[in-house]
Amino acid sequence: MSRLIVQDVLLEIFQHVLAGKTGRRDLATLARTCHAFHEPALKVLWHTLPSLGPLVLCFPRKILHIQVSRRTLETTTEFSRSPSLQEWERPLIHAKFIRVISRSFEGNSNLSGLSRLKYKLTLSTLETIFDSCPIPLLPGLQHFHYTEAFPVDFGDDIPINTRLSLAYLFKLSSPTVLRSLHFSFGYSYDRLSLLIQVFKHYSSIQSLRVDIHKGNILSRIAFNCTQMHQSPAVANAQKLSKDLVLIGSLQNITSLTFLTSETSSSLSESDFQLVPSFPAILELTLCSPFALSVLKVVQSPRLRKIRLSMRGANDGEADRLCIFVASRAQWQESMRSLVILDNSLSTQGLETLFVFKHLNHLEFKYSNPDDSVLERVAIAWPMLEHVCIEDQNSSHATFQSLVSFSRHCPHLRHLKLGLQACQIPPTHPSDASRNLREPVKPLLLELDPYSAMGADPDTSAEFLWGLFPGLTLVLHKPGGLEQRLGNEITKWKRLVQIIDQMDGVRRFEEGTPVSLQMDLAALNALTLALC
Repeated sequence: MSRLIVQDVLLEIFQHVLAGKTGRRDLATLARTCHAFHEPALKVLWHTLPSLGPLVLCFPRKILHIQVSRRTLETTTEFSRSPSLQEWERPLIHAKFIRVISRSFEGNSNLSGLSRLKYKLTLSTLETIFDSCPIPLLPGLQHFHYTEAFPVDFGDDIPINTRLSLAYLFKLSSPTVLRSLHFSFGYSYDRLSLLIQVFKHYSSIQSLRVDIHKGNILSRIAFNCTQMHQSPAVANAQKLSKDLVLIGSLQNITSLTFLTSETSSSLSESDFQLVPSFPAILELTLCSPFALSVLKVVQSPRLRKIRLSMRGANDGEADRLCIFVASRAQWQESMRSLVILDNSLSTQGLETLFVFKHLNHLEFKYSNPDDSVLERVAIAWPMLEHVCIEDQNSSHATFQSLVSFSRHCPHLRHLKLGLQACQIPPTHPSDASRNLREPVKPLLLELDPYSAMGADPDTSAEFLWGLFPGLTLVLHKPGGLEQRLGNEITKWKRLVQIIDQMDGVRRFEEGTPVSLQMDLAALNALTLALC
């Protein structure tokens, strides 16, 4: 077997090991088992870190001063002296495997116990590291969260030394390898000058996330005092405009997440001085009541994913946004994912979106959806794989809506909606025959029931299993359901149990393992074969 194939197999196996409760400890043991396991185990073990703290702990203990708080689990590390070249040897072995530094990186579910620890690096510790380290320190780093990696500089809104922080960042990674950056700022922070320097150094950045929060009360007061001639909301809008103009001018940015805690709806579009930009953007996430103003300057003809939250926007803003998005003819062909949060769509707003024929991911909020509305959704988008429909007040949808999705959306993998579970509707014979012919596809059905179950749990389970063989059923926010439904929640919980049992029987009959836990016997056999 080719060595490259063996490496790929081991990496896949070790990913499953890492997902276990003692995953990091088990991987460390595997890395010491034999030469064949050593590098693949280290690649998985060191791929993602919450900060530079774990790497600092690789230096010899004789040159470190370590304090651990039992109350906060915070580990403070300082150097007693500058490390020698020989003492850098072990940290550099692990540094070359690090690809991600961020506690909140998407898909970063494998930090396990490591994510609960807090690593506090003092300013003197960072100075010691970057004054003595080779450049770059992390040659393979691809994603970096600026705030969390340097908590000593950005614990508050105003950094201790911005120039020093940038020097650290530029020594940390290669400008040609880093592809993704995540920044967190307060409104009062001078973001523009920092971003200009960062983008000049890292011109190949493709993915960018910028979080702008209000910061602490002292920084907000100081910022407001400097804006006596204009309202803080207008001043914030002008700063946001400059940030977006700069980011939009980057030719390589294909993914942007821009989150702001600003919720004022008193501003108009004239307060945002934006220019046509974002020529290559493919994925856009905006959390701002002014999302429509940003969308209007997007020039990319290939926008594929939009995720918008317009908390604080005026009524009807979500409908106006849908009308504008649907008016872009090029986006009608390129759009694959559309998510509109926090603002409810009207029937008119929803109908304008029917021009997007290739959607596979859809999330929106709708007031009192019923079976006819959901049937139109299922017919309009047959390629849907993920659907989440939030009901603003209550849902009038019944089990008949599930029949519509079963008939018209064969690729569905996740469905979430509110439900008035009335009587079991009759199903057409073709529904059952179709499901028997087609291979079983797993589906996660997340229900938010608004009424008592119209039929007994066994009958309901048989109906749902007939529509979606391979179904996994969960109840959305079961704690809230107990207040809404009272004792009737028992029937819904019983329905979930029956579906789980039916799925377990199906897996057993097909020979599919019920659990994804590692087969230690097979792993031991592989160890003997490779060592």
